[in-house]
This record gives sequence, structure tokens and C-alpha cells, in this order.
Amino acid sequence: MAISSSCGNSKKEFVDVTIDYETTPTMETHDVETVISDSGIIRYKITAPLWLVFEEAKEPRWNFSEGMHLEKYDNELKIDATFDCDSAKYLSQRKLWEFSGSVHALNVAKDRFDTELLFWDQQNKKVYTDSFIHIEKSDRIIEGYGFVSNETMTDYYINRVSGIFPINDMRKQNNDSTIVSTSDSTAVTTSENETKTQTHNKTIEPIQLNKTKRTERLELKQISKDGN
Repeated sequence: MAISSSCGNSKKEFVDVTIDYETTPTMETHDVETVISDSGIIRYKITAPLWLVFEEAKEPRWNFSEGMHLEKYDNELKIDATFDCDSAKYLSQRKLWEFSGSVHALNVAKDRFDTELLFWDQQNKKVYTDSFIHIEKSDRIIEGYGFVSNETMTDYYINRVSGIFPINDMRKQNNDSTIVSTSDSTAVTTSENETKTQTHNKTIEPIQLNKTKRTERLELKQISKDGN
């Protein structure tokens, strides 16, 4: 970009200005509440304090550096999933969302998913993470590492489970204990009528928890075959 100035017959001066489109947004919007449509159908709504658009970057993106709330809709405009996070990024060419920081998601069954990093791949219609994830269902809590789900987060797979236990046990006194089961992988399917969990079980013994913190991670010690 060149800027020129003149005054009467004075000499014109030009100043070259270089814009870095990787760091300079093409659009900046505050206090955003907007809906995103696809093929004439509203797909989701975004609420955020700051929205930066980098359309001229090598990989065009949207940035929500101050946090975001996203509501995903089905074809009947009913909410089938929500996402809240401290920071979010959308890669528009790849149609890939990245939610980071303190990430909280809910599905239509009100199952809650807590993690530090979560991706939503719109092209392949899946939600996934390699990070630790804490899932609270109506009857139990599941924790593990690695997670792959459909877009509505009702049919999902946990790659490495670290704990499955009844949710009521988290509300008991510290001297209570229970035997729970884990597996290297767990598949969970949720519908309006039923919830199924499939595991390859191993017997484990939980150590004592500070149950005043409901979301504290369960640390487990696997019992070996010789009982040590």
C-alpha cells in the first residue's frame, strides 16, 4: 500500500506500508451474536465478546480469543449440542473448529464433556480430542484420554479409559470406596431410551479421593495378577 500527500506545488512523497495479513484481521467485531447458515438452513449460533476474521491469511481463519458460546442446531432448529470455551479458532477452508482452554460441551441428553482441547471437523462430521476428557452422564462418570464422537456427541469412543464409576460415589464421604472397571477402550452410544457401554474389563482399586471436588480426576492403581 502506498500513501501520497501533496500541498500546492510541493513534492509528492510516497510511503510504502506492508500489511501482515497473518496478524492483521480483515474484520474485527465486538459483542457478537450471529447465526451461520449452510444451504439456506441455520446450522449454529455464535455468541462471543470478540470476533477477528483473517480472510487474507495463508490459511483463512476466524479467531475468538476472548471465549465463545456455540449452539448447534438440527434440521428442525432444535439445539442438539453446545460448546463453551476460553478460546476458539475456525479454519474456514478446512471447516475445522478448535476449542481450547476450559472446554465444556453438552449433548441433547445433557451429558457433559470437559476437556482442555476439542476439535469439531464439519467436513467429516466428527468431534475429537487426544487430551484428557471428563464425561458426566446422569448415572456415571467416565474419564480417559482420546475421544472420537459424532457431531451431536451421542455416539462416541474413548481410546484409553482411566475410570468409570457411579456418579453417586463422588458425593459420598471420603472413607467410602468402590471397585470399578476400566478398559483400554470404551464405546458409548446414547439414545432417548437407552445408554450402552461396552468394555473389556480389568479389576482396579481406586485410591482415596477428596470428594469435595466433584471433577477431581480419579487416580487408579491397577492390580497385577499376583495381587501386588
